[in-house]
Amino acid sequence: MFRLAWTSQGHSLKELPFVAPFGVIGSYFGLLLNIICLVAQFYVALFPVGGSPNAEAFFEAYLAAPIVIASYLVWKIWQKTPFRRPSTVDLETGRRLFDTQQQSAEEEKAQRKTWSLWIRLYYKLC
Repeated sequence: MFRLAWTSQGHSLKELPFVAPFGVIGSYFGLLLNIICLVAQFYVALFPVGGSPNAEAFFEAYLAAPIVIASYLVWKIWQKTPFRRPSTVDLETGRRLFDTQQQSAEEEKAQRKTWSLWIRLYYKLC
């Protein structure tokens, strides 16, 4: 959501002091892993290992997901916080501009281009 708001307000990613190495794809991958965990937990709650399926065991094992969703909805209603469009999100309040950091980041990027493939791969993954 942040990147969508950032780009919809005319900013580029080069203005940010840090950009995640895997970008948006990393976020989607994290979301996919969370969904897989929820599906696996649902399956184990529905068909318990070494036991027969029953309603009590299901709700004991899977009650966390509905509680989290209900808590979020109650908080949204209680606090009356609206869902915002990316173009209306306030990205400027509290923001500091670091030209020296941007300059040093550009110098570091130029230096990294001279590194060998193995060193770049190491720093990309670690």
